[in-house]
Amino acid sequence: MRDGVRSTAPDISAQAAILGKKAWVLVWHYHDDELAGPDAEIALTLENLPKTRGAAKLTHWRIDENHSNVFTAWKSMGSPPKPTTAQYSQLEAASKLEPLAPPVSVVIEASRVMLPFTLPRRGVSLLQLEWR
Repeated sequence: MRDGVRSTAPDISAQAAILGKKAWVLVWHYHDDELAGPDAEIALTLENLPKTRGAAKLTHWRIDENHSNVFTAWKSMGSPPKPTTAQYSQLEAASKLEPLAPPVSVVIEASRVMLPFTLPRRGVSLLQLEWR
């Protein structure tokens, strides 16, 4: 705790929840510093799903340097101490949770699905899996 997460080893973790015919997983790649670093290759596997087989819809949202990041938007406009009305509208739009890509169909086999993806350093992904 005293030194934070400043080592070269990544701090990657996740939390998951399931309700009815939806599951959510929040995955983060945490670091205290603002230094560039390698992306993390995530091999996420969800097991023991209530649906044993078939298609499911995957939606993937992201917060990182380039997605859903009002701080990046604010810096790109010159870090105004008092944003104009137009700038405030741009900042508000940049603060909304942004899908990384359009939803895709994935296959559940034997109550299990694999969801590999790349997560940038200091990035957060929210994945939603929805089935019928």
